Amino acid sequence: MIAKAPWYVTNVALHNDLQIPTIKQTVIKYYYLRCTKIWNIAQLHTNASTDNPARRLKHEWPRDFLNTH
Repeated sequence: MIAKAPWYVTNVALHNDLQIPTIKQTVIKYYYLRCTKIWNIAQLHTNASTDNPARRLKHEWPRDFLNTH
């Protein structure tokens, strides 16, 4: 409703016209930044969740987005 677009205008068209990133693009960006900061720490003493947890109900994890792009 911020753009006052008619109901039939798609989200893709709005994102392209207003030049705003989608939620998926934002998640990829910030997860990538987070991972690079963690991986650049030389003396990390904890497990930084590099292993894949058990999957249930086809949940999407932010790390999955990195593998698709």
